[in-house]
Amino acid sequence: MNINLRLLATFLSVAEHTSFRKAAQYTNRSLPAVSMQIKQLEEQLGLALFQRTTRKVELTQAGEQLMISARKAMAELESGLTLLQHTVDVQQGHLSFACVPTIAFAGQNILSIIDVINQIVRALANRWFTAWGSKEPLEVK
Repeated sequence: MNINLRLLATFLSVAEHTSFRKAAQYTNRSLPAVSMQIKQLEEQLGLALFQRTTRKVELTQAGEQLMISARKAMAELESGLTLLQHTVDVQQGHLSFACVPTIAFAGQNILSIIDVINQIVRALANRWFTAWGSKEPLEVK
């Protein structure tokens, strides 16, 4: 069995639009491509997912079960991808600090200020990663 995300996405589109034509338009695919993908999915599963007539398309009981599971799986995948994107955004982000001129020209005092800022950034980054479920703390340089 080789069920991929494209087949599931096509299945969900047909199920949600209750139309092969509308699903094809929504997914920017041809009607025969959508029909072929649904046929592939049904053959791999060994059961019909839709009851088709010339006027309408309805989910079978197995199709309804698959739709529930596929929606959950797609939502979980989307959530995981969003989490990864947030992680990348934080790791590649840009952080700027500003200060009044008297502090900027304070000589050696600026080094202690930079140390404090580094400690704050590390603490905030580690809290953020812990909140998002990361097991490894962020290394801030």
